[in-house]
Amino acid sequence: MGFIAAQFLLYMTEEDVFYVLIRILADYEMSGLFEPGFPNLLRCFYVHDHLLQSCLPKLHSHFQKQIIGGNMYALPWYTTGHSIHLAFPFVIRVWDLFLAEGLRILFRVSIAILKLMQKELLKSDMENILKILDKANIEKWLSANSTPDELMNTAMEF
Repeated sequence: MGFIAAQFLLYMTEEDVFYVLIRILADYEMSGLFEPGFPNLLRCFYVHDHLLQSCLPKLHSHFQKQIIGGNMYALPWYTTGHSIHLAFPFVIRVWDLFLAEGLRILFRVSIAILKLMQKELLKSDMENILKILDKANIEKWLSANSTPDELMNTAMEF
């Protein structure tokens, strides 16, 4: 939650951030990402893998051949609301939409990132896929090859 809190601290007082985080945990199903057994996190991986299969079947098939599941790369995507691996202009757009539609936007952005990086991912083996999907590489790739508007427009396709 530290990365999420840091984003809000840029705009509000510590006390306000505390209350915002309480509401996010309660109203947006985020608490299940951190509870014992991680029930919502496991649900996120399940939904993520099914969305990948239906929206990007070639990439899903390639990940299956490389024995890669969403839990191998998407853990920080869902636990930080994409704030750990995206540049600030991207994060602000994600969180604007998160507050409007909740966890759904996290799934959409996850699949959009994979769609935008699909060509490179399809040419890679397991080791390189995991390197490409590392937080520093995603931020660098998106900042060089995309804009926040393009990411959000792609995300809204799903």
